[in-house]
Amino acid sequence: MGRWTVAVIYGSVKNIKLSGYGSGYGSGSGDGSGYGSGYGDGYGSISMEYLQAVADGAAGDRAPKIKADGGVLAFWRSDKNGNPSNGGGGESRKVGTVEELECTLVPCTKSALHATLTPEKWKGERLWVVALYPPVVNVDESKFASLKREIIAEIVPNFYK
Repeated sequence: MGRWTVAVIYGSVKNIKLSGYGSGYGSGSGDGSGYGSGYGDGYGSISMEYLQAVADGAAGDRAPKIKADGGVLAFWRSDKNGNPSNGGGGESRKVGTVEELECTLVPCTKSALHATLTPEKWKGERLWVVALYPPVVNVDESKFASLKREIIAEIVPNFYK
């Protein structure tokens, strides 16, 4: 199987709420004429809805079937060699790798394969779109666990690096 990457993602997604913060400073003076100066800076965060759209887009035509069958598309981070950065073990991952555990699903342990919609909260040099297949446990609002995970695509460049 060939290597697939998502190089750049451009476009728009309907009904997306972005959040952010900004601050600024300005001053001015004048008497009939004026002078002013200003400065501003800010930062923002990407919404989970937008990240879900990115994951869905990376899965392409497979996304509707994965979701209809009870799967979840989300993100996973690895070290530079494709190995887990947040616990876990095994061989290096690449696009097309399918991992499956033969055990009872216990989230947040080595008895689960994980994915997230908040990849900025996790360590890792590489960013991947993954599919988790049933059974899938929603650990919290953005973290998922399963016994089967497929590496769908790598996001290059990793926008959380």
